[in-house]
Amino acid sequence: MENKLVREMTFGKSKVIITVKYYKESQNDEIKNSTDFVIIDKNGEKVGSSHLVFLHSYNKIAELGADEGKKAYDTINAEIDEMHDTLCRELGILTDEEKRVQRAIIWAKDMIKKCEDFGVDMLMTESVAKKWRDRYKNNSDGVELISKHEMPSKKNYERALKILGC
Repeated sequence: MENKLVREMTFGKSKVIITVKYYKESQNDEIKNSTDFVIIDKNGEKVGSSHLVFLHSYNKIAELGADEGKKAYDTINAEIDEMHDTLCRELGILTDEEKRVQRAIIWAKDMIKKCEDFGVDMLMTESVAKKWRDRYKNNSDGVELISKHEMPSKKNYERALKILGC
């Protein structure tokens, strides 16, 4: 299985051809993706085919000024994001943004449960929680066993409620 989109965009005196592919590896059925760039100069010559070349050389190749180059770069990145989103919808898989939102919701539900189990009225302020974490870290050979994002605190409780729209 391979799904791909190809777009060609012209800026200044060159063009960039973007290919976004989603494919399934046969060993584990995991869906992977790749984004490839090909930069064509004003003479029709292929001058680069990697993100690194694209980032460092596009303004020079396209003969764009700094502001025009930044605008072209932003436009191309927005197009790439749209291509990824389109293929994700076609394949019925979550986009990166949907995965981020899903992780945030899971974190928020877990944090609210932790805070309610601890007792919402008993939650520490962020400054007290930091002191507690520092003291705990000092008693455990300097290893941070509880991150500030995992510790029940007033700030995390409020953040979790906001994420869930409560």
